Amino acid sequence: MKLSKILGLILLLLSILLLSLELNNLEQSAIGVKAIAMCLLILLYTIVVVKRNKFFMLFLLTFTVALCLDYFSYDVVWSYNQIDVYYVVCNGLYVLAYIFLTLRIFYLINVIKSTTKYPIQTLSLMFLGVFVVYMITDLTTSNSDSVDVNIVQIIYITVIVFMMCLSVMNYIYNDSKKSMILLSGTVMIVFSEVIQMAYYFLTDLQNALNIIYSFLTITAFAMFYFQSKLQPKQHVLVEPLESVEA
Repeated sequence: MKLSKILGLILLLLSILLLSLELNNLEQSAIGVKAIAMCLLILLYTIVVVKRNKFFMLFLLTFTVALCLDYFSYDVVWSYNQIDVYYVVCNGLYVLAYIFLTLRIFYLINVIKSTTKYPIQTLSLMFLGVFVVYMITDLTTSNSDSVDVNIVQIIYITVIVFMMCLSVMNYIYNDSKKSMILLSGTVMIVFSEVIQMAYYFLTDLQNALNIIYSFLTITAFAMFYFQSKLQPKQHVLVEPLESVEA
């Protein structure tokens, strides 16, 4: 059996283990399983994908570092001048990871051509993105008195919503299987983050929300991996036909 198939099988088993841990509310152990799964996913990406993208690799690496920090500092109170340093640093790494993924998407499209060709869609996405960011941040910041936590939440939501909007533009511009899978992954990431925020307010449904969040995250990263194996759509410029003399 090929190493890639073995790694894929192990990742599938780890995903099942992760969902069972979330079901039993073993949060720290679940984070540890996520970190191990991400390390194996990086190894699988390195083995399978020949033309590796530096921004996508940085996304995977930064996300893995954030998970490791989250695991080893799970029970540590790490604050300075009433600032939750652990929360800021850990979530800052997640934000940085999504910025790398956003840059990957950005370089898949020609922003100038896409905005001029689809001006109505671009403006609609801008208004929709601003509306979504406002609604989510208004909900989360109203339930927290910590300035540093609120700032991190606003930046976090802004980055992932912008990433999703850029994915939509990428799909409209390229209209390919790769862009469709990438868009599906980013949408699931946004939904998973919204579910995670709801986790802190709906205490009676925490186990169910944990499972939904983990399932969406697993599916999103699976889609990110599958789209990384596909080549971007090449836009070929059609040369005008030369006039034929009679």
